[in-house]
Amino acid sequence: MSKNVLDGNSLYLRSIPAYASNIAKTRGGLGGEITVPPNSLEFWNCTGNQIEVDGKSCIELSIDNKYTFDKKNLMEYMEMVHQEYISNVLQVYETYDRKSDSWKNVNSVGWEVRYQRIKKRTFKLDFDMYMKVTQDTDTSKAPRYYISSKGDDEYNFIIAYCLIPNFTNIRIEKKKARDGKCTFTFYLEAVGLDNAKAVVDMAHTKAESKNLEKSIDELYDSVSKKVKRGSSGKVTTTKIYDRDPVVSAYVKKRAEGKCDLCGKDAPFMDAKGNPYLEEHHVERLADGGDDTIDNAVALCPNCHRQVHIVGTDEIKTALINRLMAYAEIELKLHGSTDSDIES
Repeated sequence: MSKNVLDGNSLYLRSIPAYASNIAKTRGGLGGEITVPPNSLEFWNCTGNQIEVDGKSCIELSIDNKYTFDKKNLMEYMEMVHQEYISNVLQVYETYDRKSDSWKNVNSVGWEVRYQRIKKRTFKLDFDMYMKVTQDTDTSKAPRYYISSKGDDEYNFIIAYCLIPNFTNIRIEKKKARDGKCTFTFYLEAVGLDNAKAVVDMAHTKAESKNLEKSIDELYDSVSKKVKRGSSGKVTTTKIYDRDPVVSAYVKKRAEGKCDLCGKDAPFMDAKGNPYLEEHHVERLADGGDDTIDNAVALCPNCHRQVHIVGTDEIKTALINRLMAYAEIELKLHGSTDSDIES
């Protein structure tokens, strides 16, 4: 199958390369510019006229065209690539040292800024677009066509600074209205991330297994540094979006081999002889939940699957009540120090 495919009113741009990105170290072009196949000119409603846009030689596009992103798709995409923003196993990324550019970094902080910017948009993610044409000095070669956007708009933010190059496809759907005007909606699709997730999960499991060898008191001393307890006993947390193997080990030790939802014994022992339970964040990390002991429980595989597939408010309430019970026990066992109490 060819890299880019035109199928009626759909255009598939596969594996967007690093030259379209401003975050990849291996980039070599102008971030945001993406090559499109010559046979797509009709798809884009090109007039055939040559114009100049910001000093670039371009093909004129119909003034009746409208270009936009789908907000729901963008949020789903950002959730799909969240782990890559933390682990950086697929690409080598640029590092931005200036404080004003820190959001451009591919890390948990940069991910959160991007995600919230998309989430808070209450209007459509429209943008202006141009189609640049370049001709090789060897005129026998066919010209190349690139799409990009004018100005510092949502297109450049998403294409140049959000997508993971080489592991993202773009699907463009063309919809023609009765008045003849066309809307082109861009959809991002993450591809090839399964292997990356496996590498990250393997490293996490190894670290967690090592931490399970520690006593629960030793684990508590480590995880308590991530929380601050007020005089009321309420836990206040710092937002951390990476999964901490120490937190995972602690909540499993705390459960004492029983599922925090159904209360039954773990279904089997793992290779190290530990009860097999799975960590679950009651409030999803992607929704702003914290990777701390006051937001994580240990579930048997059956309950964990149930929570993700048919999770209900009743289940969530039960887990929150379980966490509150744990918080009371931990407060009695460990107390609080003056430095832990909010002023």
